[in-house]
Amino acid sequence: MNTGDDIMNMGDALERETELQNLEAGKPETPAQLIIDFTDCYIDAVKDMPLPEGNPVIIDVLEHIKEFPHELYEFLLDNPTEFIRQMEDECSARLGRICTIHLKNICTKTNRKNFLKIKQCYNPKTKGRFIHTEGIIKSMSYNDMRAVSATWRCKICEEEVTNKQDSFTLKKPFPDNQGHNNYHNKPVKKIENPVTILEIEELPENDDENNSSISVFFDGNSHYLLETNHISLGSRIKLTAFVGDTPSWIIKPEEAMKSVQKAVLLANYAELLEEEVINTTITSDDELRIRALSQDPNVFQLLTQSVAPNLEGLTDVKEAVLYSLFGGVRRIGKVNTRGLINILLVSDAGIGKTTLFDYIKKIAPKCKKVQGGNTSGKGLSAGAVRSEITGKFTIEAGALVMANKGILLIDEMDKMQIEDLASLHESMESCSVTKTIVGQNRTFNAETTIISACNPKSGRFSSDPVTKQINLPTALLSRYDAIFAMKDIPNADKDRAIITKIYKNYAQPENIAPPVPPELLRKYIILAKRIAPTFTHNEEVQEALVGFYVEMRGKSVSQEGDLTIPITTRQAESILRFAEASARIRLSQSVEKQDIERAIKIILGFLKEFVYDPATGRYDVDRIVSDTTSSTRNLIKTIVDIMSNKELLSYEAILAQVKERIPGVNEKDFEEIIGKMNKTGDILESRNGYYQMI
Repeated sequence: MNTGDDIMNMGDALERETELQNLEAGKPETPAQLIIDFTDCYIDAVKDMPLPEGNPVIIDVLEHIKEFPHELYEFLLDNPTEFIRQMEDECSARLGRICTIHLKNICTKTNRKNFLKIKQCYNPKTKGRFIHTEGIIKSMSYNDMRAVSATWRCKICEEEVTNKQDSFTLKKPFPDNQGHNNYHNKPVKKIENPVTILEIEELPENDDENNSSISVFFDGNSHYLLETNHISLGSRIKLTAFVGDTPSWIIKPEEAMKSVQKAVLLANYAELLEEEVINTTITSDDELRIRALSQDPNVFQLLTQSVAPNLEGLTDVKEAVLYSLFGGVRRIGKVNTRGLINILLVSDAGIGKTTLFDYIKKIAPKCKKVQGGNTSGKGLSAGAVRSEITGKFTIEAGALVMANKGILLIDEMDKMQIEDLASLHESMESCSVTKTIVGQNRTFNAETTIISACNPKSGRFSSDPVTKQINLPTALLSRYDAIFAMKDIPNADKDRAIITKIYKNYAQPENIAPPVPPELLRKYIILAKRIAPTFTHNEEVQEALVGFYVEMRGKSVSQEGDLTIPITTRQAESILRFAEASARIRLSQSVEKQDIERAIKIILGFLKEFVYDPATGRYDVDRIVSDTTSSTRNLIKTIVDIMSNKELLSYEAILAQVKERIPGVNEKDFEEIIGKMNKTGDILESRNGYYQMI
């Protein structure tokens, strides 16, 4: 005779055997009781949530899922709609109010089975599954609504009938209770849900050269998550979603006839992603190596040599780029400062800027590259584009917004239109961009470091002053912290070193190894950017900056009432940003005198190349911050003085008198100024080669 315990044991064995058979058959039993038990783990917390009815209930899956059989987790991934429906029914029954469940954290960093890169979402095998993905919001619709139900009035009996709406166009109901099918064309009322459609693009650090993107739908309660989690254009987000087809309520009638619909994500939960790169894990061994490297007396030399090691020379450029990658510290408070270090490279063809840019992409934690000739102002900041799905306007982020808190590489910047370059001004100064889109002013975050490159006006540097060979507005030039001229000048020793390096790149590529491997340098940058070095009350540090600034300002020269300014506070602030980057490389919490000295070295090299005026032998910062330099103003003043009696003078006569007053005057400058004064009407060319003051 079997006892009660025996019967229970037999029942358990039978249940396990049945479960095993189901699993072997590939048809796991619907774990209804497990879902109830799983819901029970959260019911008290849900009860205490002060949420208005209809607002979503957020459930952290990883809190309790490990306490249950693995089959429950698999059922969630394979049958998310059924899983969530059962949870909602259980919560609603227990609490006596409607509950809408949204699930977050369905995978971990170690178990990322259901984590998909965006391009993987298009795999047919993922359709219907519950997945986790991450991306940057490239475009976003605003203030869209969709009808979920509509009430119609019969023209004959005036009876009102309400029906569900699930298509792009409103549908009238079937015949009413009287058999009538004659409704007014417009519904008496309709209930609408807010809907937002995003397009998210693969994270730059995920190495997707195709920049894969996918549409994400936030409908009804999921729309609430965008507001509460402060998700906007350019945000980096992580989300849980169903992989499915475009919802029927959004498909245009002409699209519905097509047999294949593009895969989309139907969002269940979304939140902002930490700005730090999540797919780069810094182990304890990595940190020990980085900290040891930071204490090496030659750390700056080693890191500089690790930037584009296959390029010979360009040490000053590589060093400045390195500092730009580490960056300064942005401070917001009583005094706002930007930490971004913006660099401009003006390069002869064939110097290696493309190779340098490619290497920056390899080591920068977050980086985006654009080509000047293919990028407009809208492509840099933001603009309105018409959605292929809805036909309505959406707002699309440009490169500055997409690269927020990262690096934007702009190649062939001189190929861009001047009006398009205006988009950069605001970003480089205030770390944001403001655009008027569809009649509304919108501001987007653009805390983006800009490293850009252009060619000289004629394609190659000539003997003219460097600043006159840059085809960019001076208002934009003044916003760069440092500018470098990469000139291709024949030199036997340098040429031998360059061609030898190129030969070794081909013959012995395995030996072209940087002192610090790219992956470790990338981790070094991430670790260092967690530090915010401060300027302590160190008189030595302060005096290093003040002494240099005052010394340079002391080189100001007044000539006939016109003052030549060698340096401004703008360059002083650049020194402080470079010094902060230097302190970060040392993993130091404070800026020291050595950091100021390194920064001064970089800025002084930039000033000697671009601010020094060979015509006067003096530093003149107006060469990059103004359209008119001190020497130009003096030349204009001299011409006006010579022609002030309004006599008719020949070109040669005016030039001869100018040479008497300004020995060594550049004749090209004279010719250019005479031409401009003639165009602006300050002087008049009365007959060929003769001019008169008006």
